[in-house]
This record gives sequence, C-alpha cells and structure tokens, in this order.
Amino acid sequence: GLKTLGPEQKYRNAAFVDEHRADLIDKVTLVDPILDKLSPLVHPEAYAKVRAAATRHEKVRLLYDYVFPSGGTVVKSRFFEILNEIHPHLVQQLKDS
Repeated sequence: GLKTLGPEQKYRNAAFVDEHRADLIDKVTLVDPILDKLSPLVHPEAYAKVRAAATRHEKVRLLYDYVFPSGGTVVKSRFFEILNEIHPHLVQQLKDS
C-alpha cells in the first residue's frame, strides 16, 4: 500500500522540487502521466490550464507558477514521489549534482 510520509520527508521532497525548478522544467519529459497521477490533488481549473499548455516545458512551468503555490508542501511532495516513479534516473542525477 501507500506508505505515509512523515512531515520531515514531505518537507525534504518539497525542498528538492523548489531547488531544482530550472532542471525539472528543462528535463521532465513525461509530463502528462505525472499530471494524471497528481490530478486528485489539483483544482480542476488549474489542471485544465496546465494540460492545455503547448509544450512540456510550459506545463512544468505552469505547475510551478500556478499549482504549487496554492498546493504547497503536500502537492510538491507528491510531485516528487511521482517524479521518482516515472523519472527515477533524473531524480538520482539531480540528487547527486
């Protein structure tokens, strides 16, 4: 089942997402599957706005500008978990950098 993360881990995950904004906008390629998994936590209007963006870069940028500020640590932490599932090598690469 889903393991529940403690607040410290959620905070660390969110900090990773904040810290690597530029790289994630640049390098996350599978944005739609990430959005699908994130959608239960995202307001439908915001979700539609992100999905409608023309490029993957724009989608990730909209997540940062539009979804994360209101969603806060919870949404950022979930984004990190999904990223770790879908782009494990990218997460590892950024952790090591």
